[in-house]
Order: sequence, then structure tokens, then C-alpha cells
Amino acid sequence: MKIEHIRNWSFRMPALATIAFVLGVILSVESSGANQAKLPKHSHPIDYGKGWECNWGYSETQIGCTPISKPSNAYINAWGTGWDCQRGYKRTGDACVKIDIPENAYFNESSYDGWRCEIGFRKTGDLCKKIVIPDNAHSVYASYGSGWECNWGYRLDDDGETCVKINVPENGYIKSVSYGPKWACHRGYVRSGDSCVAIKLPGNAYLSGSGNTWECERGFRKTGNSCKKLDLPKNAHIDYTGNGWDCNNGFVEVGKQCELASES
Repeated sequence: MKIEHIRNWSFRMPALATIAFVLGVILSVESSGANQAKLPKHSHPIDYGKGWECNWGYSETQIGCTPISKPSNAYINAWGTGWDCQRGYKRTGDACVKIDIPENAYFNESSYDGWRCEIGFRKTGDLCKKIVIPDNAHSVYASYGSGWECNWGYRLDDDGETCVKINVPENGYIKSVSYGPKWACHRGYVRSGDSCVAIKLPGNAYLSGSGNTWECERGFRKTGNSCKKLDLPKNAHIDYTGNGWDCNNGFVEVGKQCELASES
């Protein structure tokens, strides 16, 4: 190709690019107009799916977007795609039926019947019957069980129907547990039958973290009911527990002694 021809094409390239850009804009506008023309009434365009969806309060049907038909005592939901019943009504088929709340009950949306009994009452059929609470007990909210618990300081008797006082010995306290022993001893005391007796600390000992037993101080080892001082052999040191010993580096334990380690 001659140089003149190349020069002529180089001058034409910007013009061709401009023409292509204009054609693209025109096609885009025409396509947008075509899409807008395809939108059914009471809808708006979206960037996914079929390119449109019905406006709030309308639902898609075979003929386009039609107003959502709701029964009495209903309202259009937050998404605008259906309806829900007003408070105090429940959905039954295509209608909202008033919820009949019995005496000693209150409205509750999460309940199947739309209501629950007040505390101190138990659902029996369509009624709320009063729960018989024994002495030294109080009502609790529960859909099952007795509906009551014993007051603090009392426990359920073996008959399962009465609350008896918890007998706490001196130096003891009530435990907040639903099973097992209802009381425990204070720190420094240990349970012995139905009483709490003081822990006797031998020399060179201290109360453990639990407070219900004792441990020997560092450098001593528990032997029976006393703390015996560690007998460290030569070339040894107290270990990390504080109640035993290890040989120093370069030495090994042989019997109860620390001997120089062999180099072989």
C-alpha cells in the first residue's frame, strides 16, 4: 500500500470512530425506549430477571400487574407483595378472623392460637385456668411443667408438690442449683455429713484455689496429713510444680541421685 493511502486512512479513523459512537448511542436509546415500551402498567424496570417488576401493592398476573386484593382487617405487607392480618386477627384461608382471647390471657402473634395465658395460669382447651401454687413458692412462665418454683431457701420435697426449707449448717451457704446438694461449705471448711468442719492446715501448707482442701508450699511435698520438706540431692533443683525436683542440665537421675550424664 502506498504511503498516501495510509495517510488517507489515518485521517479517516477519527471520523469512523465518531460515527460508531453515535450509532451506539442511537441503538442504546432505541433499545431503552423499546424496553420502556414493553413495561406493563403499574411496574418499573429492574436490572435483572425479565427486566421489570410490579410496583408496591400490585402483584404479577397473566395480564400484567393487578392491585393486591386484601380482605377486611388486613394490610399490605412491608414488601408490597401480599397482605397480613391486623393485630388481633389471624389468617384463615383468604380472610382475617378475629382472635377470641379468653380471660387471663393476652395476645401473642407467635402462638398458634394467637394468645397465651398470663403468668400463674395454664392453658386448658380454650381457657386459662389458675395454677395452684403451694406455700413458699412463686409462679413462673412456662408452657409445660408445674408453672411454679420454690422460693429462695426452699427446695422441692420428694412428693413433688410442696416446698420445704433448706437446712443450711453453720459456715455453709445455699447453692443456686436445680439438682444435687442445695448447700455447700464456705472457703476453709469441708462438708462432713450435715455440717461444715474447719480444714486443719498442717505446717507449710495453704488453702487451695477451691478453698475446700490444702496444698503444700513450694519446697515441700504432701505426705499423709503433713508437708515434708524436699530432700534435694546434689546437682538438683525444685521442679515447676514446687513439690518435686529435677536434675540440673548435664545430669541424669539415677535412683535418688543426680549423676553426670555420659557423653557417649
